[in-house]
Amino acid sequence: YQGLPYRMPAQFFRNLGQGRFVELPAADLGAYFQQAKLGRGLAVWDGNRDRRPDLLISHLDEPAVALTNETPTPFHAVSIRLIGRRVDREAIGTQLHLRTGSRRQVIQLTAGDGYEASNDRRIIVGLGSSEVIDTLEVRWTDGSRDLYHNLRVNLDYLVRQGEGEPLTVPRPW
Repeated sequence: YQGLPYRMPAQFFRNLGQGRFVELPAADLGAYFQQAKLGRGLAVWDGNRDRRPDLLISHLDEPAVALTNETPTPFHAVSIRLIGRRVDREAIGTQLHLRTGSRRQVIQLTAGDGYEASNDRRIIVGLGSSEVIDTLEVRWTDGSRDLYHNLRVNLDYLVRQGEGEPLTVPRPW
């Protein structure tokens, strides 16, 4: 009633670190980001299993859209799927503590990720130029821990609570 548009273009921000972000230009992101939409739900997933996060976006008045991340990258990554045995099977709240060289990362598996959506339960971990994960410690919500050393990069792992080394998951194609 105030004459303001209610459809808006999607925005995408790059994390610069230390709580700073910059919006990327719509012209660099593709046609979807140059249109005004009534977006409602957003889920992050790795639909093509290339370890680059893709997006699923639902809309109020048109079909959902799957956006594939085609960003060229020389960097390494892994995906990790957690399966709880003594905690809930989805392992919500479990933390991954990774060390690659001098770099340390802590990532927690969460749920309730957004409005009317839930993200893929596979955790994608960017590793930069590191060619090995020196240590991966999985801290389960019941206080138990699994520790792994010298994991290879650019693989998809399945970690089952308390069951030894992570399994590598073959790609479907």
